[in-house]
Amino acid sequence: MAVNFHNTTDADDPIDAYPGNRCYTISSPGGKFDRSQSDPMPSTFDDFGLRFLYPDNWNIQSRESDETSEGVTLEMPRGGFYTVTKYRDAPPLDVVLEKFATTLRAEYPEIEAEEVGDRDDDDSETLEFRFYYLDLLIVARVMAMSIADQTLVIHIQAESHEFDAGEKVFDAMLKSIRDGLTK
Repeated sequence: MAVNFHNTTDADDPIDAYPGNRCYTISSPGGKFDRSQSDPMPSTFDDFGLRFLYPDNWNIQSRESDETSEGVTLEMPRGGFYTVTKYRDAPPLDVVLEKFATTLRAEYPEIEAEEVGDRDDDDSETLEFRFYYLDLLIVARVMAMSIADQTLVIHIQAESHEFDAGEKVFDAMLKSIRDGLTK
């Protein structure tokens, strides 16, 4: 299956069903979700050595870099965010994940955490958290990975329905990030 990016609003398409998403579909050549290649492409983030595609209806909230890292946060249209952080000193993946876990547990004492199995490779570790904020179940996924001698952390957080609906978009963005760093 290939990842192709398109601008569409086909509400009957299960992959387009992500609320507020009008820019990505995942398709396979000759498959059910093929679209014309003439559709406009999504937006591109290109800064501090990272280059990746993201939905054009998401807002960028850059943050200032510090002595240890630099990153960007993209806000989803219906709430939630997707943050990419690149660490300068390439700390071990487990150390980075434990730092995130400690921070989240301090803010949300009733948080549930689980290790998520490797998705595509052996160079990443992922933790997924679930906690309640007000009356909403929030899902947070924190993935630490080593790519091209760099440590990257991707933190995705949204209300559970928004998170589940956005999985294919998150995977497409992750593929775009990996592709951008390995070239």
